[in-house]
Amino acid sequence: MSRAALFAALALVSSGIAGATPTWTSLQTLASGGIALAPEVALNGSGGAVAVWDQETGPDCATSPASLMCIHTVETAYRSQSGAAWDSGHAVARPGVGARPQAAINAGGDAALLWVHDIGRDRVVQATLRRGSTGEFPNPNDLSDSVLEVRSHHIALDDAGDAVAVWAQRPVDRFEVHAEIRRANLGYWGVATLLSRAEVNGGPALAVTPASDAFVVWMENGVVESVHGTISSGTWDAPVALTTAADAEGDPVVAVNDSGDAVAAWQWRDQPRDPTIVQASFRPAHGSWGPVANLATVGRDFAHAPQVGIDGAGNAIALWTDDSGLRSAARTTATGAWSKPTALTHAVASDPQLAVDARGDAVAVWIDAATKSVDAAVRVTGAWQPALHVTSAQSSSPRVAIDDAGDGAALWNAPAGSDVDVQAADLAGDWEPTLVNTRRPAVDGIPRVGRTVMCDRGAWEGTVPISYAYQWRRSGMNVRGATHRTYRIRRRDAGTLLACRVTATNPARTLAVTSRPVRVRPLK
Repeated sequence: MSRAALFAALALVSSGIAGATPTWTSLQTLASGGIALAPEVALNGSGGAVAVWDQETGPDCATSPASLMCIHTVETAYRSQSGAAWDSGHAVARPGVGARPQAAINAGGDAALLWVHDIGRDRVVQATLRRGSTGEFPNPNDLSDSVLEVRSHHIALDDAGDAVAVWAQRPVDRFEVHAEIRRANLGYWGVATLLSRAEVNGGPALAVTPASDAFVVWMENGVVESVHGTISSGTWDAPVALTTAADAEGDPVVAVNDSGDAVAAWQWRDQPRDPTIVQASFRPAHGSWGPVANLATVGRDFAHAPQVGIDGAGNAIALWTDDSGLRSAARTTATGAWSKPTALTHAVASDPQLAVDARGDAVAVWIDAATKSVDAAVRVTGAWQPALHVTSAQSSSPRVAIDDAGDGAALWNAPAGSDVDVQAADLAGDWEPTLVNTRRPAVDGIPRVGRTVMCDRGAWEGTVPISYAYQWRRSGMNVRGATHRTYRIRRRDAGTLLACRVTATNPARTLAVTSRPVRVRPLK
């Protein structure tokens, strides 16, 4: 089976399964000539996308990024729809070190960017919003006060063009969560709203529906808190606690579908030396957050936040790393229960990212800790397909998003000599499950009375899981009860033509293929 194809200087590896899973296209370099860091990408339903990153230019950037000789520029690139080429990068602002820009895009192509502006000792959250898919971004607006530190800043748009930004800021000695809304009919940002009530030790995370519902989740003194807001009216409900025990840690995540079903996940441990547990909670549209579910115990050194996604029917997917690889669990609306974890890879992984479309198809990207390559897997008809390498070694910071048709876009950093580029590839292809036989079964062994032969099932390609059933045939007729992979040849078989039939079944179809028959020799 073919496993690799070269695109420019980078190896993009195809799974080799004909039509069974989408494939990664050739790459495009979005940023080169300097050090381009922390890429982020956002897609709308038709595949229109906006990317943003921190471009560092100057002789000191590699060793002293905070030097006055290192110029930091927020740069962005855009594409109009799935499969279209990215335009060249555009400089938006020069915010100084530590910008960590974020991006959002809605169905109409409105795009918003958010970053942290360095003003010496202090930091200020800034944002800019462009109407439509063309033109330049206007001068940014300051959203926050001047504070000592900003983290976990995010921005989102609804389909009407209303925008919301959330972040955690440290004015003096503790973090607090703030949110600010820009209503499209007013045309300007409002006043920042304090959402948290006590010291914040994780988050916030943000998810928004096209119809203007916003969900913010954070950790407050070890308790997971959530608040619902309506962007179009500029209002926020009172926060509610998702957990009772004050032992949650790290950064929580949240996802929402178009109907307003939401899922949140985080990490928790009962005692400081106890293993970390991945937990999640589900909220039906217009309902309340449900009980906390324990998804898995992942070990003591849990460095990466879990990831979550949710499809149009409210089925949720969670993704996380553990000491031995990358695992996932799913919650179905039919049962209301989470599945047992399944492994996407048994190689040590870092920086996992997850994107889920409305149908429930999903794509995950991560860094293989051994090769430093970007690896990926897709989830088709409820099953994760085999992982593959998307990039060559020494890549970092992968990001992925997916549109309504299941077409995706991934960004990552790749070294280019002393520079660091931003590269992108599209996930495109047929998400329909397939099943084909590429090498027919065969009878393996000496076909003689008294001997045991085995059915070599041949080679099959298609969407996993694939199950196999066996049937031995004598002179074109089924042998009763002979449904195992091996068959001990009896006297009555002497002189007959013996064959084995393999029936493969997967989400695509059931397909039976019979081996070439072999003549059975009599017992000597």
